[in-house]
Amino acid sequence: MIGIGMRIPFDGGAQVRVTDEGDSAPAFAKAWVMAEQHNDLLQAENERLRARVSELEMLINTPHTGEFEESVRREAAHQIERWGSEHDAGKAPSDWFWLVGYLLGKALHFPEKRKHHLVSSAAALLNWYRQETGDDSRMRPGIDPPAEIER
Repeated sequence: MIGIGMRIPFDGGAQVRVTDEGDSAPAFAKAWVMAEQHNDLLQAENERLRARVSELEMLINTPHTGEFEESVRREAAHQIERWGSEHDAGKAPSDWFWLVGYLLGKALHFPEKRKHHLVSSAAALLNWYRQETGDDSRMRPGIDPPAEIER
């Protein structure tokens, strides 16, 4: 009788060896082929999803200085992704004031990145406005989350 033994090393590759033990070789071989096909499908889906994540991260995490309004929206999304916290108690208006002042100071002192810093300042103002209007309050850097607040 022929049997099939299997060893799967840490890197995920599989090695198959044929032995003369057991009588379930045909069923095992069929299951092995099906598992390989399923693995191929999973790897293809994983690659597709990784490419999509990379594409979205590139859109959000790239400094934008083109069209101002679109750049501000993208930068605001980046700030929420980078600094957001859904369970924060909130920032005081003075916290927002100092954040915007800090960002505008960077625009003042670093002319080579001035347009980007103007966009990041405007995006911080947009996130402040969103918090004030209740539209979106996820962007709150530096605030610890209290246990009793949920949003």
